Amino acid sequence: MPSSYKWAEPPLVSVLIPAYNAERWIARTLQSVLGQTYQQLDVWVVDDGSTDRTATIVSQMAQIDPRLHLLQQPNAGVAAARNRAAQAAAGVFLAPIDADDLWHPQHLADLVACLTHAPDSVGLAYAWSLDIDESDQPTGGFHAAMISGSVHTTLLCHNFLGNASCTLIRRSVFLQVGGYDEQFQAQQMYGCEDWDLDLRIAAISEFRVVPQFSVGYRKLPNSMSYHYERMADSHNLMLQKVRHKYALPSFLYGLSRSSLYLYFAQQSSTQQSSTQQSSTQQSSTCQGDRATLHWLKAAVQANWSPLLRLGTYRLALSSWLNLRFNLRQNLRFNLRQNLRFNLRENLRLDLQQNLPPHLQPNLQQHLRQSRSRPSAIAVQAESVQTKAYEARSGQAEFVLAEPRQVKPDPNKFDPNKFDPNKLDLAETSSLPFLALQMPSKLQVTFKLLVGNSLHGCLSWLEHRLHSGLNPDRHPNRHPDLNQDLNPGHERW
Repeated sequence: MPSSYKWAEPPLVSVLIPAYNAERWIARTLQSVLGQTYQQLDVWVVDDGSTDRTATIVSQMAQIDPRLHLLQQPNAGVAAARNRAAQAAAGVFLAPIDADDLWHPQHLADLVACLTHAPDSVGLAYAWSLDIDESDQPTGGFHAAMISGSVHTTLLCHNFLGNASCTLIRRSVFLQVGGYDEQFQAQQMYGCEDWDLDLRIAAISEFRVVPQFSVGYRKLPNSMSYHYERMADSHNLMLQKVRHKYALPSFLYGLSRSSLYLYFAQQSSTQQSSTQQSSTQQSSTCQGDRATLHWLKAAVQANWSPLLRLGTYRLALSSWLNLRFNLRQNLRFNLRQNLRFNLRENLRLDLQQNLPPHLQPNLQQHLRQSRSRPSAIAVQAESVQTKAYEARSGQAEFVLAEPRQVKPDPNKFDPNKFDPNKLDLAETSSLPFLALQMPSKLQVTFKLLVGNSLHGCLSWLEHRLHSGLNPDRHPNRHPDLNQDLNPGHERW
């Protein structure tokens, strides 16, 4: 159809949500999805073998909003879950989102407007995203780019999209490239399924951008985005697939690895700096600094381009200094712990020898409480000895303090007390994402400048190399949506 085609009615958008043990976040995510100002949508949640109350929460919310559907399957991975949701959905456009991410209420409306006014050669539109933590607070990271048009070579070298939750895909293009590749999960190399799909889409169609921050991309320490070794293996598998199809210069693959490893180094540094620097976390902090230096070394070995960045030297120097400082702090902490342990043992032996037998159970309870608060044992030692002496002489009773009661956090989500009737799906002004602090204009401008420069250089190189495609190995090189580029991945 021509680009000036006017839809008779708003096209249906199918939202694809794979969920595995997402009871803590799924209600919040669904609230941001069902609260979109663009109402012509259906939502498909695939419970990928969860062992918690994810399916129960989704079922309860589906009773309120008929646009929400639940599918269940044994654990098969995020690619298989999204493929099943896409197979069941009937939307003209497909909008994937992770089970813990958030959307701005205008997110789908802006992306649908972008694709409906674009020619059929545009197969994917994307928006900008902010990184958020488990408390819906921004971590400082963001993904922003103004890269559009033919982006295959640029996307290979640098995943400027950042995540899958920011994209809207034409269903016809999604089916033509065969959907998500489930071989990543089969080989235990998951993490780059979204990047692989976007690359295959970029090979046959163009991209468009909506320059608005409308996605909250949650970064959790135990999420897939922090499993760097597995993501690196998944990335190598993706590059092998690309190398088999295209005759590109070898340094582009090194540039892709270097860009990914540099991202790992930055995330390792951000993750360890965001944790509280208490004495009990010195070991994990040292591991974060070691991981940062490890990925910086891997990035330089893959390609020399990180040496041209001033941030590489700053990151390496700060991680090296932090590592030396934390090693000293860790040594001091171990020495203090040994001294406290010796003091506790000496106190226990002294009290066991001097306390009457009927007070021995109280002593054991007191020592258990002291182990949970090791910093207080030195202060309590003299008081306990005094009370023990008074108890032996009959002057006073040996009374232990009541254990400290921990008050529950009222803001923490309890899936066992979830009541869907109290959740207003139309109310989106309460979403924390709307109150997030946006990056400064200087940060965004600098990132856009770097991204556009990289895209310009790679586009010039691609033009000089005749698009970098080898007709002998890849005959269907013309970006025609009616041609079958990858019949081996056809699933339906």
